Amino acid sequence: MNKVLDHFIHLCFVSETDFAPALTYYDNIIANPPGLVDSVFAVIDAGVVYLKMTEEDSTASPQSLAGICPVSFVDFQSDRNRLLAQIGLNLSFGESDAPEQTVNIPEAYGLDQNYPNPFNPMTTIRYQLPLAGHVDLKVYNTAGQLVRTLADHEESAGFKSVQWDGRNDHGAQVASGLYFYRLETEDYQQTRRMLLLK
Repeated sequence: MNKVLDHFIHLCFVSETDFAPALTYYDNIIANPPGLVDSVFAVIDAGVVYLKMTEEDSTASPQSLAGICPVSFVDFQSDRNRLLAQIGLNLSFGESDAPEQTVNIPEAYGLDQNYPNPFNPMTTIRYQLPLAGHVDLKVYNTAGQLVRTLADHEESAGFKSVQWDGRNDHGAQVASGLYFYRLETEDYQQTRRMLLLK
C-alpha cells in the first residue's frame, strides 16, 4: 500500500510540474531496486517524467538519471516495450499498433419508426445524429402531455437507439393507445406515432 501511495504522490508532483522529487524517487528505486519489476517500472516512469519535462521546457533532473532520458517519444515507446518484454509483458503501446476504430456516422438526421409497432410491453426507437449535440427524445400522449423523457443530454454523432417500456416518468404503466415520440436537436425536429396495445 505504501508503494502505491508513494507512486501517487510523485505523480501529483509531476502533474504540478515539480519534477525533481519524482525523479529522485525513481532514481532511488533504480539505484536500490526492491525487485526487477519495480526497477523496470521506475525506468519507464522516469522516462515519462523526462518527456513531460521536455514538454514543459524544464531542466530539473538528477544527474544519475541522465543516461535513461529518452531522446523522443518514439525512442521512449521502443525502450518501454523492450523493458516490459524483459519482465514477461509483451505489450505493444505504439500508435501504429493501436487498433483502427471505424465509426459509422450518418450523413443526415433521422428518426425511424419504432419497432415493433404496435407493441407490448417494449419497443425500440432508432435515430441518427450526423453531429454531436444535445438530444431531446420525448413521448407524448394524444393530449400533447409529456409522458416520458427518453433522452435529454449531450450525445456523440452516430446511429442510436433507445427502448421504451410503456411507463411514464414516474414508473407507472401507461394506458393502451396512441402515443407520439419526438426527437429534437439544434438542427432537427421529427415526430412519429406508435401504438401501445395490451
